[in-house]
Order: sequence, then structure tokens, then C-alpha cells
Amino acid sequence: MHKGCPENHCCDAFNISVLNSLALGIAVLDAQGIIVTTNLAWRRFAGECGMPEPERDMAGMDYLDVCAQALHHPHGENAADVRTGVAAVLSGTQAEFNLDYPCSIQSKPRWCHLRIFRLQGAQSGAVVTHEDITERKRAEERMREALVVFNAVHTAIMTTDAAGIITSVNPAFSAITGYEPEEVVGRNPSLLKSGRHDVAYYRNMRDTLAATGRWEAEIWNRRKNGDIYPQWQSVTAVRDDSGNIVEYVAVFSDITERKLHEEIIWRQANFDALTGLANRNLLRDRIEQALAQARRSGEKVGVIFLDLDGFKEINDTLGHDAGDELLVEVSLRLKSCVRGPDTVARMGGDEFTIVAPGMNDAEDLRAIGEKLVNVLREAFTLSDTRYAISGSIGIAIFPDHGEDVSTLLKNADIAMYQSKQAGKNCCSFYTCPRQPEA
Repeated sequence: MHKGCPENHCCDAFNISVLNSLALGIAVLDAQGIIVTTNLAWRRFAGECGMPEPERDMAGMDYLDVCAQALHHPHGENAADVRTGVAAVLSGTQAEFNLDYPCSIQSKPRWCHLRIFRLQGAQSGAVVTHEDITERKRAEERMREALVVFNAVHTAIMTTDAAGIITSVNPAFSAITGYEPEEVVGRNPSLLKSGRHDVAYYRNMRDTLAATGRWEAEIWNRRKNGDIYPQWQSVTAVRDDSGNIVEYVAVFSDITERKLHEEIIWRQANFDALTGLANRNLLRDRIEQALAQARRSGEKVGVIFLDLDGFKEINDTLGHDAGDELLVEVSLRLKSCVRGPDTVARMGGDEFTIVAPGMNDAEDLRAIGEKLVNVLREAFTLSDTRYAISGSIGIAIFPDHGEDVSTLLKNADIAMYQSKQAGKNCCSFYTCPRQPEA
């Protein structure tokens, strides 16, 4: 029992040792609002607020006067509310009073919670509890900020429990997928699957999450309306203090526009704008791939170089528009002559190249070459007038006429000029030029 504590007052109902073991600051008031006793946590708080050591016990002080004095301190406007609440509880007009209020402790901003309630039993009076709730307030503020971000960002957010059941989604999720929260919460995210990924893909996702706690990749999913679209998605595993996974947070964005932009850039870099055929860059890549495969399989690869005969005259006479029209028609005819794995490319001007992988012998290539010659012999209609051109074709074979891209292209070009020297409108295989005799 505290020194000076009047006999027969409510402090007899409390075990002082129990009060002092509590982290919650406690003060006991009699029916007139006089402080009967306080615990260690209360006195510690009083000291942090700058109260001198002898006064921290506060026994015998009128709590209403303490509140009145606090009116002159920073944040003192809350003291008036406390005074009113204490008076209401002591008078019996109010059973309990609660207040969260800001204060400054050792020049640091804090938040506290004050609760005042009547004593139960024969003795009248009240108990005042005081708790530092700064961390709780900060957590609430972080939660509010997170909720604002959750609802405001244009990136979709989806949370699931440890079993993978959806627990929440944000507005961006609904905007991207077409699903409202009530349509997906409580369900498995598998309802978003597009069907484009196999079992191994999702197994890798799970294994990576289990091993590292995070997975990030491009993934194709399905909207509510059935559209399949690409996402960039990251999934993070949330663990408790024991290290157990309690939640997953998935964040994703719709990258359809980005993929389309990348596709446009890739096509511009790899395809001829006029004809839609592969360009020189893509052709070299296709030849490299064909050679790598041929080295493994032992098959041959044909590189066919074609130059149009008579194109310059038409282009000069009828103009570039007619020339472009002719080149487009030529490209269509060339594509009609080749197989699925073959690649037709426009090298520039009126020059075209075809790479034919997986060939067994030279006669297969000769058949393709003759077919190309024949299809170009047929007249072309430009502005309702028929015009005749032809093609000079040269063929180089891997590995007979070269084992790398540059050599094969060079030797196919040489073979094409051999066709022109032979009178044009024909097909020639590369033959090593004769060395002049000494």
C-alpha cells in the first residue's frame, strides 16, 4: 500500500504487486476524483513527461486539477475532453470514457490511449488506464497508406492465403481481368489460367517460391471475357515469425501494349517493309540455324540467290510505284514455290535469297530452282498491261560450297552471275571459277 493512502479507500481492492507488474499505466481515483494510487508504469510515464520524482506518485492529487493544468501544455485541447469524461464517469452519467490523443514525450511525438471506467462494487471511484499506442497508430497509418496505394495503383494486386485461395484483389485487378472482387475471392487463381503453359511451368513457379520466396516472369492469363493476354507478374511469399508461409502477394501488369510495340520493333528490324519477306538480318539468322541443324543431322542446306532480269526497265519506264507492285507480286510467287521450313528474303532492290534447310541432295535444290525460274517466266499484269521478266538464279550448297553464312551467300551470288552469263532466265549451281593459267 502506498504511503499516505487513506484507509478504507478502493486501493485496498488491488494487489500492489500485481498493478506494478502491468505494462499499462494505472491510476485509481476515489469518488471525488482524488488519485489514491498509481502503478510503476503510470509513474514512469509521468517521469517521461518531465514530472519531478517526488510528484510522480501523484497520490492525493485531484485528477480534475491535473487535467486543468494540462490545458496549458501542447495538445492541451484534449485535456478538456478528459476532464469532462472523468467528471461524467465519477458522477455516474457515463460508465466509461475513451480517448486517443497525441502528445509529446521527451520532445518526440507520441500517441496515447486513455480509458476511464467506474469501479464495480460497494466502493465508488474510477480507474484511469494509460497506454502508449504510438506503434499501433503508426501501423494503422501504414495500413491506411497501403490501402490508398492498393486502391490507387494501376498495377493489379492479388493476395492469397497459404493454400492459394484468393483473399483480396484491388480495383486494378478488376480493370485488367474483368473480374469483380466478389467473383474471385475465395477461389483459386487457376480460374485465370490461359492454357498456354504446361504443368512444368507452374511446378517451376511453386518450386521457386518455396526455395526463394519470390517468383517473377512473363505469364499468359485469361480475362473474364475469354481474351488471352500477357502479364508481367511477381509473386512474393509472406512468412510469419516462425518462417511459415502465411500469405502470397501477386502483383502484375498487362503488357499487351508493350508486347505489340516489341513485335513492331522486331518486325521492323527483321522484315522488309514493302514485301513482308525476311530481310538480310533475319536471313543470316535463319541460315545460321539451318547450318547448326545440318551439322547435327548431316543434311544439306541450299542457299538460293535470285536477281530479276528486266526489272530496271519496268521501274524506269513505269515508275517506282509500278516497280514496288511488281516486287510484291514477285514475292508472292516466290513464297508459293518453297516449302514450310524454307525462308524467302529480300536482300534489297530486285535481289532475293531463299534458304532451304534439310535437303538430301542437289537435285532437290535444282527442282526448287527450276520451279522459281518457271514461275517468274509467267507475265505480270501492271496497270492492266502484261509485262514479262525473268530471273537469274544461283545455288550454293552446304557443306559442298561453303561452311559458313558469308561464304555460302558469296558463292550463291557468284552462281547467279554465272546464270546471267549463260543467257539469264536459268538456274546454276556454284562452280569454282577457273584460275587463270600462268
